[in-house]
Parts: sequence; structure tokens; C-alpha cells
Amino acid sequence: MHLSVSRITGVAAVLAGIALGVWVAFGAPRDWHGGMRFLRYALVLGCLGAISGGAKLVFPDTSGDLPDATSREAPDGGSGSRV
Repeated sequence: MHLSVSRITGVAAVLAGIALGVWVAFGAPRDWHGGMRFLRYALVLGCLGAISGGAKLVFPDTSGDLPDATSREAPDGGSGSRV
């Protein structure tokens, strides 16, 4: 997936998660009892999952592309010794 498409999808997922979370917190009916209360909890967890998944799409983990900063080896493959 291209980076721009990934970021657009991530922003859409974050906005949808926030919108659903606001609806559950402020607009959802307060008389959800019994089994419906578990549906509300599932919606809240789904919102958190959408927000965190969207954030991962907006800011992808690219640490595998770069050399490790704590490695003792120089980036050019040498030993790292300058003496």
C-alpha cells in the first residue's frame, strides 16, 4: 500500500473511532441494561482498536528499514573503529 493511501485510511479510521467513541459516551441511550451493556463495552473497545490501528497506518513502523543505532557495527559494514 502506498504511504499516502495508508495515511488517508489511517486518518479516516482515527476520525471514525473518535466519532463513534463520542457517540457512545455522550449520545448513546443510557438505558442499556443486560446484554446490551456488553455491546456498549464492545463498541468502546472497537473505538480504541480503530484509533490505535489508524495511528499505526498514519505512522508506520519503519525501524526495520534503518540500521540499529545501538549496534556496534558501522553503517558501511566496517568495524566502527576510527583508530
